[in-house]
Amino acid sequence: MASPGKLAIPKTGGRRPALLITSERAMDALTAPGSDFDQAAQAGNVVLAMTPLPWPPSNDQPRPTMGTLLPWTSRALLVGKTFAGMRTEDMIAAVQWLAAHNSVDPSKISAYTDGASGTVLVHAAALEPRIRQITIQGSLSTYASVVEADVHRNVAESVVPGVLLPYDLDDLLIAIASRRVFVVHPVNGAGDALTEAQFRNQFARVFRADQSLGFNRRITYSADNASEPSTSK
Repeated sequence: MASPGKLAIPKTGGRRPALLITSERAMDALTAPGSDFDQAAQAGNVVLAMTPLPWPPSNDQPRPTMGTLLPWTSRALLVGKTFAGMRTEDMIAAVQWLAAHNSVDPSKISAYTDGASGTVLVHAAALEPRIRQITIQGSLSTYASVVEADVHRNVAESVVPGVLLPYDLDDLLIAIASRRVFVVHPVNGAGDALTEAQFRNQFARVFRADQSLGFNRRITYSADNASEPSTSK
């Protein structure tokens, strides 16, 4: 199943930093003049924007707690798939394509995602070491927060059955230690935004691990919903 994408390559030669953007926003809006895509391209980066599965997007009416992708998620589970897994495969394939491109410096690939794709990017970064820096915006903080919520909201496409038995998302952030992580406007399983104090409390194990490894200030929290994606320097 193909998904829409758009690629920007600088006119100047040589290998450049690359930015992968994955968002459920309409591609025209995502790549419009003045957008994050446009600004990163104008700054001399190779930029690839892609729309996550499913495509065409679901036309189901949003449910009060489950969003629009519950039927799609249910169908995926019936054939042994998850949207988190399929989207992770797509994201890794995109990074591998960028790393092989003659305009890209494979040591300087960063990625930005928003919404449910945030959990996907954390998984992809744990599996693909060439993702050197990540920015996740408006994304689920941890799977544990879904279990702890009285009523969870909009997590259907992020679900991985049995995931909490081996790991949670904070474990993956520890696994990618040394790589920069920007967390913008994180939300818990109930769909509530986390304050910086709540975020630091929820990710206390990550900060303790970073301190012991000497990676202080590796993770940056921001409540600003308009923060721009970062690129590798």
